[in-house]
Amino acid sequence: MFNPYQKAVLRIYEEGEYAEMTTMDEVEQAGDGLFTFIMRELGDDCDSQAEAERRIEVAISQLDEIYDRLEQEIEDE
Repeated sequence: MFNPYQKAVLRIYEEGEYAEMTTMDEVEQAGDGLFTFIMRELGDDCDSQAEAERRIEVAISQLDEIYDRLEQEIEDE
Protein backbone atom coordinates (compact mmCIF):
# COMPACT_ATOMS: atom_id res chain seq x y z
CA MET A 1 0.00 0.00 0.00
CA PHE A 2 1.37 3.39 -0.96
CA ASN A 3 1.07 6.59 1.02
CA PRO A 4 -0.45 9.73 -0.56
CA TYR A 5 2.95 11.07 -1.69
CA GLN A 6 3.89 7.84 -3.44
CA LYS A 7 0.45 7.72 -5.07
CA ALA A 8 1.02 11.23 -6.39
CA VAL A 9 4.35 10.14 -7.88
CA LEU A 10 2.63 7.20 -9.57
CA ARG A 11 0.28 9.65 -11.28
CA ILE A 12 2.96 12.23 -12.11
CA TYR A 13 6.10 10.29 -13.09
CA GLU A 14 6.46 9.68 -16.83
CA GLU A 15 2.95 11.04 -17.33
CA GLY A 16 1.42 8.28 -15.24
CA GLU A 17 3.12 5.38 -17.00
CA TYR A 18 3.28 3.52 -13.68
CA ALA A 19 -0.05 4.71 -12.26
CA GLU A 20 -1.53 1.21 -12.07
CA MET A 21 1.20 -0.16 -9.81
CA THR A 22 0.13 -1.24 -6.35
CA THR A 23 3.26 -2.72 -4.75
CA MET A 24 6.93 -1.88 -4.29
CA ASP A 25 7.75 -5.18 -5.99
CA GLU A 26 6.12 -3.82 -9.14
CA VAL A 27 8.03 -0.57 -8.76
CA GLU A 28 11.35 -2.38 -8.44
CA GLN A 29 10.58 -4.72 -11.33
CA ALA A 30 9.89 -1.76 -13.63
CA GLY A 31 13.64 -1.32 -13.94
CA ASP A 32 13.59 2.48 -13.62
CA GLY A 33 16.18 3.37 -11.02
CA LEU A 34 15.12 6.98 -10.58
CA PHE A 35 11.48 6.03 -10.16
CA THR A 36 12.40 3.36 -7.62
CA PHE A 37 14.60 5.83 -5.74
CA ILE A 38 11.82 8.41 -5.53
CA MET A 39 9.27 5.86 -4.38
CA ARG A 40 11.65 4.62 -1.68
CA GLU A 41 12.47 8.14 -0.54
CA LEU A 42 8.79 8.90 -0.12
CA GLY A 43 8.18 5.60 1.69
CA ASP A 44 6.34 4.69 4.86
CA ASP A 45 8.00 7.16 7.21
CA CYS A 46 7.23 10.14 4.95
CA ASP A 47 4.29 11.56 6.85
CA SER A 48 3.72 15.09 5.56
CA GLN A 49 3.78 17.26 2.47
CA ALA A 50 6.64 19.24 3.98
CA GLU A 51 8.69 16.08 4.53
CA ALA A 52 7.99 14.84 1.00
CA GLU A 53 9.09 18.17 -0.43
CA ARG A 54 12.20 18.23 1.77
CA ARG A 55 13.24 14.78 0.60
CA ILE A 56 12.76 15.70 -3.05
CA GLU A 57 14.70 18.95 -2.54
CA VAL A 58 17.60 17.04 -0.95
CA ALA A 59 17.68 14.63 -3.89
CA ILE A 60 17.62 17.50 -6.39
CA SER A 61 20.45 19.21 -4.54
CA GLN A 62 22.55 16.05 -4.58
CA LEU A 63 21.90 15.50 -8.29
CA ASP A 64 22.74 19.14 -9.03
CA GLU A 65 26.07 18.74 -7.25
CA ILE A 66 26.89 15.63 -9.25
CA TYR A 67 25.87 17.36 -12.47
CA ASP A 68 27.96 20.44 -11.69
CA ARG A 69 31.08 18.48 -10.75
CA LEU A 70 30.97 15.44 -13.01
CA GLU A 71 32.99 16.81 -15.92
CA GLN A 72 35.70 18.19 -13.64
CA GLU A 73 35.96 14.96 -11.67
CA ILE A 74 36.40 12.94 -14.85
CA GLU A 75 39.04 15.34 -16.17
CA ASP A 76 40.94 15.09 -12.87
CA GLU A 77 41.36 11.31 -13.16
